[in-house]
Amino acid sequence: MRIDVACPPFDPQHTPRIAGRPPDAVSKRLRTMGTRMGKLIYGSPGTEIEIEDRVLAHLKVAIIAKLRRNETFSLSWQHGQEGGGGRSTIWIHPAIPLHFKFSGNRQPTLNRAWIEAMLHTANSTAGLQIIPEPEEQRPMAEEVSAH
Repeated sequence: MRIDVACPPFDPQHTPRIAGRPPDAVSKRLRTMGTRMGKLIYGSPGTEIEIEDRVLAHLKVAIIAKLRRNETFSLSWQHGQEGGGGRSTIWIHPAIPLHFKFSGNRQPTLNRAWIEAMLHTANSTAGLQIIPEPEEQRPMAEEVSAH
């Protein structure tokens, strides 16, 4: 099964505070660094969730941070209009297989503010949400060398 993910439009009223900055200080635009589409493959047999590589790289860091602490949580996203609209939620648990498959071979520069914002949503009752990328003041020092 293949599911497409659409990043919701920026809404400053529903965007968490990032590093003490008010929501209106967060960029209202999404950065799109090409259209390479990767996949989050969930469960066995795997459900393929198609996600843009840059979004998937940030989502991977957020998910792994939670799983390293042995935390369980939900992950929700909206389907694009091409996918018929709607939304989906899955339960993330350390015992459920996950595979992050990237179409590109280069690791993007990670945006710490975006990862922190995703982790902030993961700690809410709504669970981890795929949200628009906020502006960052400085790039992350530690970059993952491989996906």
